Amino acid sequence: MYTQVKNRFEDDAKALGQVTTEAQVTEITTMCSETEEWLYDDGRSADRDAFVAKKKAIEVKAEAAFDRLAELTRRPAAVTKVR
Repeated sequence: MYTQVKNRFEDDAKALGQVTTEAQVTEITTMCSETEEWLYDDGRSADRDAFVAKKKAIEVKAEAAFDRLAELTRRPAAVTKVR
């Protein structure tokens, strides 16, 4: 999941740049990298709640950006339909 989010931010950087700031992208990709490292180190012995908390923190920020991108791409068609 973390690798997928990070890869999507890297692959769709230009499009996501229209709806996020560089600081937001950096924050989310850094969170993904740190969480991946945590999984291989301390995360091996962590309980389920710790894993879920880290996953949720990334999902909230990433999904907000992905939702804004989806809205940006759907908006022109919606406006045309309304007119």
